[in-house]
Amino acid sequence: MYCFLSESINDDIATFDENEARHCLKVLRKNIGDQIYFTDGQGHRYEARILSASKKSFEAKILTKELDQNTFKQDVVLAVALTKQSQRFEWFLEKATELGIKQIIPFYSHHSERKKMNHNRSAKIIATAMKQSFQTRMPELGELISYKDLLKKNWDHIDQKLIAIFDGKNHIKDQYNPSESVIIMVGPEGDFSSTEIEDALSNGWTGVHLGSSRLRVETAAIYICSVLNAKAQ
Repeated sequence: MYCFLSESINDDIATFDENEARHCLKVLRKNIGDQIYFTDGQGHRYEARILSASKKSFEAKILTKELDQNTFKQDVVLAVALTKQSQRFEWFLEKATELGIKQIIPFYSHHSERKKMNHNRSAKIIATAMKQSFQTRMPELGELISYKDLLKKNWDHIDQKLIAIFDGKNHIKDQYNPSESVIIMVGPEGDFSSTEIEDALSNGWTGVHLGSSRLRVETAAIYICSVLNAKAQ
């Protein structure tokens, strides 16, 4: 079963763009009158029937609408340093989307080996992962930011500010409270510098560890997603 994405809904008619039309009509060979499922990326799942179709778009009449209950009741923000290879970061984006993370902030710090990313490509990867996993909420992908600017942002609306470091006092599973909102930072391959760790701790962040193994960036990030997802069930 495949879930399409429509960001244009007027009353009971949903319009789909050229990319969705290509996949629906050419790849999946759907026709007028066929029923489909789609989401608006805001937590709703729809069942609809195709009304009209062309090469650049198609329209569908909404039959049913339901609000999907998200695993996380509070905001979950994951700030992750760019990996050296873009493919590894893109893999993380895909899996984090499947696990229902609400917001992702890419950043670079002192030891980062890459300080550029293709935001449009990353956003498309997230959208595809959302549809393929039958999720209904599109994770918010922030613009690439420096570590210093990340710390300067106003996080007063977040209950828990956590930073993953090897000698963190508590394990992430013991520190995370699913009844509170949270932001968690994951550093680059070379880890955070000692100065960066000191800056975070002095600004109210709490150090947490992920166990005794040293994990790659994307592995650490997905491990965190899995732990949070399990605790929020």
